[in-house]
Amino acid sequence: MRTFGKLTSFAQFALLMSGLLASEVAWARSAFKDRAAWADVNIDALPNEIRNRVKALQGTCGDRIAATHFFARPVSNGRFMVLHYEVLWCPKPGFVCKNDTCLHEVYKLSGRSYERVFSGFVNDEALFPGNSGLNLNLKTELQWDGKRFLPVR
Repeated sequence: MRTFGKLTSFAQFALLMSGLLASEVAWARSAFKDRAAWADVNIDALPNEIRNRVKALQGTCGDRIAATHFFARPVSNGRFMVLHYEVLWCPKPGFVCKNDTCLHEVYKLSGRSYERVFSGFVNDEALFPGNSGLNLNLKTELQWDGKRFLPVR
């Protein structure tokens, strides 16, 4: 009977330990998932000219920057790249967001490289696909004309 009691205690102990181990693994996975969301790789994977511009902001932010995978979004089959700074980790939040607007930049693919064609503090809703590729609604709607953004008439 004593042996059965020892086996029961050992089984209970093993069950308790496996439950604790499983919860530790689940916690570690969720913590890693959160950390992976804010990663340098989301900036490092950008085209050189865009990555260099974003990395130049690191000094202004006051520390190392990181972004989620929603930071850079291609629009119009990659003709434009829109950067959404509300998902950039910056220790100085006033630098990337002010009131209800955040910094957004639009880059247009020209040949093999991207050139910045817009930079400003706007709501996410201000940027939307349009007939020419991308429209901006900044109280006055702007439309890409092939060279620059112009007011829609």
